[in-house]
Amino acid sequence: MASNGTSIALAGTYNGQSFEIGEVPSRTLPLEGPNFGFEAFVALLDGNGVATWAAPVALGIGYQPRTAYAVAFAGNDVVVAGSHASSDGGDADRDVFIRKFTPEPNNGIAEKASFQFGGDGSDEAVAVAAAATGEFYVTGTITASAGKTVTCGMTTHTPKNGMFVAGYDSLGKCQWFVQAEGHVQPTALNYDENTRLRVVGHFDGTLMLPDGSTFSADAGATDSFILTLEMSTGLLMTKTQLEAGPGGAVRAVAATIGSDGTLYIAGQLEGKTSVEPNHVEDGQLAAFVMPVGLEAAWKQVFPGGQAKELGQATGTSLALAADGSLYVGGTFRDLIDIDPASPSGTFERAGVNPFLARLDPTTGTVRWFDVYNGKGQVQSTESFYVTALKTDVVLAGNWIPDFNFSEDESKTLVAKGSGIVDEDIIAAKLTLEP
Repeated sequence: MASNGTSIALAGTYNGQSFEIGEVPSRTLPLEGPNFGFEAFVALLDGNGVATWAAPVALGIGYQPRTAYAVAFAGNDVVVAGSHASSDGGDADRDVFIRKFTPEPNNGIAEKASFQFGGDGSDEAVAVAAAATGEFYVTGTITASAGKTVTCGMTTHTPKNGMFVAGYDSLGKCQWFVQAEGHVQPTALNYDENTRLRVVGHFDGTLMLPDGSTFSADAGATDSFILTLEMSTGLLMTKTQLEAGPGGAVRAVAATIGSDGTLYIAGQLEGKTSVEPNHVEDGQLAAFVMPVGLEAAWKQVFPGGQAKELGQATGTSLALAADGSLYVGGTFRDLIDIDPASPSGTFERAGVNPFLARLDPTTGTVRWFDVYNGKGQVQSTESFYVTALKTDVVLAGNWIPDFNFSEDESKTLVAKGSGIVDEDIIAAKLTLEP
């Protein structure tokens, strides 16, 4: 999900026979035949949640299944990225696709640039950042190849097992391409006005960075990383490792950046870690949010239950509103402790449930913490995102049963599918009181 301050872009996948995008009557987005799986789409919503534009955005690019994982506004254009099967029949060799286009009337697409690349395994673009002047940046996973290469400008690169980051100018021409090698999962990409690009993710074992230096995690541990790249060249400027310690995990999942250049990250902790050695027990999972690189930095940790199956607490998304408030969205299963230093901070609700918290970005003080009723959903959701429309907040994600964002359940979103296994896309704008 992305916001340009007045509109929202939603990117994702569909494979149903009728994909309702909020119009009345509903409109069906096409499926390329034969249908082996998902198609990638982008939908644009105005400030009132009305779908003003929607279309499949990867028809003719590779083969099904096609999946969109990331989207961003680049001035008047949209950049979408994800993956597609590299051969007919939807095999396991999935390649990256990146597309920059201008939405046109009647749900048309005026293509500005399109890229496809990958190794011999499963590759995917997972995050996009773009400037109002049209430049854009993409990160994702990539696999080694016996014969495939990646061309960027006049340079040819050999894919490695790991991750990539690529930079493109406003015309959609590739300017640079860098890789980090290892068992790694990039998760977020942000830039500031000082021409610095921040890449966030997590890894196991040893991660070889673009400059040849390495990060190493303890045996059985998952550590997180923050890389700062120079936006015009991809040169590695700074690097930070958040260490978990033996058997633990620090999984950075989301990031956002303030106007002063402060980077905030959110994600999941497992066991005792350098981030929180006191309030999370061995094997326990917890959602967390914190700034990176600040003196006298703060952190907020929200532990789940003691057993992993009861404690899938994760911070999945971050956003800064126009009034300076920091919002973190996430999910938990059955139980979450919103104040681990107090015996009265535990909240219990059966099944998987989303949460939204408002924080002071300077002190980390939790202004309020809201939990939404997941109606007993058993399946873990793949996504729950938050972004800002000026001072309002927009939430979106995947859900299966009915859902309600209001306390009195007066605004129920009725499941479009069976309510048992079929995933729907849900979204709501919240005007929040101080």
